[in-house]
Amino acid sequence: MIVGPATDARIEAILELILRLGNGELGARGELTDARDELDGIVSGLNMLADELAGERAERMRVEALLRDEVAAYEDAPGLFCLLDAGDLRVLKCNTTLARTLGRPKSTIVGASVLELHTESCRVAAATAFAAVLRGEPPASAAFELGRDDGEPVHVQLAAAVTRDASGRPERVRVVWRDVTEQKRLEGQLLQSQKLQGIGQLAGAVAHDFNNLLTVILATAVVAKDEAMPGSPLAEDLAQIQAAADSGAELTRGLLAFSRRTVVKPRPTSLTEVVERAARLLGRLLGDGIRLELRVEAAPWPVLVDPGPFEQVVMNLALNARDAMPQGGTLTIETANVTHDREYAAAHLDVPAGDYVMLAVSDTGVGMTTEIRERAFEPFFTTKTHGKGTGLGLAICYGIVQQAQGSLWLYSEVGRGTTVRVYVPRMTDGDGDVEAEDEGESALYGSETLLVAEDDARVRGLTVRILRRAGYRVLEATNGKHALDVASGHPGTIDLVVTDVMMPEMGGRQLVDELRQRGLVTRALFVSGYTENSIVHQGVLEEGIEFLAKPFGPGMLVVGAGAVRAVAVKCRVTAADS
Repeated sequence: MIVGPATDARIEAILELILRLGNGELGARGELTDARDELDGIVSGLNMLADELAGERAERMRVEALLRDEVAAYEDAPGLFCLLDAGDLRVLKCNTTLARTLGRPKSTIVGASVLELHTESCRVAAATAFAAVLRGEPPASAAFELGRDDGEPVHVQLAAAVTRDASGRPERVRVVWRDVTEQKRLEGQLLQSQKLQGIGQLAGAVAHDFNNLLTVILATAVVAKDEAMPGSPLAEDLAQIQAAADSGAELTRGLLAFSRRTVVKPRPTSLTEVVERAARLLGRLLGDGIRLELRVEAAPWPVLVDPGPFEQVVMNLALNARDAMPQGGTLTIETANVTHDREYAAAHLDVPAGDYVMLAVSDTGVGMTTEIRERAFEPFFTTKTHGKGTGLGLAICYGIVQQAQGSLWLYSEVGRGTTVRVYVPRMTDGDGDVEAEDEGESALYGSETLLVAEDDARVRGLTVRILRRAGYRVLEATNGKHALDVASGHPGTIDLVVTDVMMPEMGGRQLVDELRQRGLVTRALFVSGYTENSIVHQGVLEEGIEFLAKPFGPGMLVVGAGAVRAVAVKCRVTAADS
């Protein structure tokens, strides 16, 4: 038996150790005596218990940390998770991401049928899909729409798994939806871009052939009208033909603008100045019920564009906005310097990050439905009544902006108006002024020798007839190779070759390069109703190239093909100076 004061002290120390361990102080330890008395066994046992409890606590804390991580991963995972009762498809629990995506608190989701989370248009398909999942079959479709609290759909891809009880009956359904809304939006942008590109290619090809026909119709009508008796029925009929051909030419110009196959002459330009010039014209066109507001950048960055077509963009967008406000409203035109970061570029196809100048036209009109927005830039698509528009206004804007390496975005809601934003890249130090020099007035008649290469017999005959009436000596060739033979066999000087751009076997550019290499011709005029990369890059003429677009305007024909004559005069001046 152990007795004495020391024993009482040891007992008190052991009791204190027990109390401390009981209070959770698992780091407490008792000290053993040198004598190794009987109480040392109790102390050793308490120390071992403390070690075991500390180890258990550490393991519990590790498991709890893992559980917290798993819960956090579940709650904040990018997937939209929920657990369903297999009997009635009621939501038993869901993660925070689902609630945040739908814009609803969890309390309104838990307890609701999973079908109620879907938009009305796809609830039947969702019910069919979950029935298949409960049968252990893959659903016929995995693409669905969940409904946000604000009414906007969330596009999702469904994945689900069923847990069963001991008897094999479905008990729970684990559901994960993958939010593909952004992916769907980008796919929509890509499909729209591809569709417009395809329409543009078709429009450009049609315009090429149609412009050959219009050239013959328009120019022949003008020439014939000049020869007809003034005021006679024949002259009036020819004037009607000319007017109809002019309308057709306007349509083809619109198609070519949409398909980005018009020739432009860009130069450093201020979009603020473009807007201010257009605004002076708009004041007389908008009407009394529409208030025009300008919010323009005082110091806009320069952009490299052809200002004429961009004035047309402003006018077209403004007049469209006017028509969308039959009861009046406010038309706002803005310009601003903006910088697109990588996040914006990732969300908008074909828009690199960088500096841009924004042109925005907004109205407070009737707005557009989703269906109309998706087709707004298609040629000839219009919601206006018959005879009130051609449906080319927005299509032309789209082509002009695209040709300037810019982008155009439309935002609209029914009853809340429309905004169209145009972004044009800021001009860099390496961009030059490629504006062509003004040729001035050209002479009315000439006597030089010209070589005409055109594979369309009607257009060739008309071109030759016009040039000969203007006093020129004209050699004819049916295509590029024929033109080489004609030029090689001609004993005199050929001052100018007038050639179609697109011809079989040898195109106009290849012909001109070969003629220049052989020293047979120095100057050339390219004629076409359809530009291509052989003479232009992104619709911009190469330096030193003269171009005349089909169909020829009446004025050019009446004065003897003025555009051709301007080049010929330059040839004579150049020759005289040398």
